[in-house]
Amino acid sequence: MKRLIIYLKRFFLVLITVIVSYFILVIVLSFISTSTKDLNCDKSENIYITSNGIHLDIVIPYKSLSEKLRENLQIKDSLKYISFGWGDKEFYLNTPTWGDLTFGTAFKALFLKSESAMHVTYYSYHHADWKKINLCEIQIEKLN
Repeated sequence: MKRLIIYLKRFFLVLITVIVSYFILVIVLSFISTSTKDLNCDKSENIYITSNGIHLDIVIPYKSLSEKLRENLQIKDSLKYISFGWGDKEFYLNTPTWGDLTFGTAFKALFLKSESAMHVTYYSYHHADWKKINLCEIQIEKLN
């Protein structure tokens, strides 16, 4: 019985050490910034970011999509905006709200190699809760 208690103590000590180390690493790495090229361009193009509280999507106006991308996605000319989200397939399919999140789904999405999915949504009008991001033509080309 004493051996079992010793093993359980060691197990929980290792588990807590891993979790604490993870959060320390997250905090330290969040202070490291990336250096972006300063583009001297007219940021006249707009894209948007939207979230349902669980998933984040990039919303791109139809006119900003490349012709090839429009053809591949078979987008109708009547649509004004297309949003793209990417992530763990099971998380996308089984977690529409935080109430649907299970430990297994979260653990698999965060730590295990799993299938990913692209979430594409079409919109015919602009939504007021979208966050606008200004880009220049070069950035739109790279995004495409």
